[in-house]
Parts: sequence; C-alpha cells; structure tokens
Amino acid sequence: MLAADERTKSVMALTELGDGLALALLGPASALITAPVFLVIGENDALFCGALGSDCSSAETFLAGERPYYPLSPDVRAHVRPGSGHNIALHRDAAQVQDVIADWLPR
Repeated sequence: MLAADERTKSVMALTELGDGLALALLGPASALITAPVFLVIGENDALFCGALGSDCSSAETFLAGERPYYPLSPDVRAHVRPGSGHNIALHRDAAQVQDVIADWLPR
C-alpha cells in the first residue's frame, strides 16, 4: 500500500479546488455541527500544521486553534499522533490510531 501511495500521490486533487472555493466564500461547514467532534491529526501534517496552519505540537495546542470552528458542538476533543504526517491511515501505527478512535466512539 505504501509503495502504491508513493507512486500515485499528488499535491492536490482537482475536486479539492471546489471545496476550497466554497470554504472561502461560505465559511466552514463545521460551524453547523451539533454533535460531539473528535479531531485526529499527525504532528507532522504539512497541510494543516505549522506556519500556515494549526499548532500540532500537542492535543491541547491543536484543540485551542480548532475549537472555534465547532461553536455548536457540545464536546470537541483532539488527538495528535506523534511521528505521523497527513495520511494517518497509511502510517505504520494506523492500528493504534484506530484504537484511539474506537475508544472515543462510545462517548
């Protein structure tokens, strides 16, 4: 799977252009979410962390930057996966991430 991902990766899918335009014009749809939210991100996610994104150095710092996007959610939590980048599902510890998510689900 990793080899196939490396051979076929791209910077951005064309379908993401529409999402970006909608976000710029309409604002984030996350502002309408009224259910609990669990955010999981890799600490080395170059798309969403760093100078142009969130502080992904810990769950607390990441949540501090992201919580305002979910004003109607009664419970917003975060997990920052050490050593992982953007594609958590293909990271070597994907099974542990799935366990973290499964532990959160009953809440």
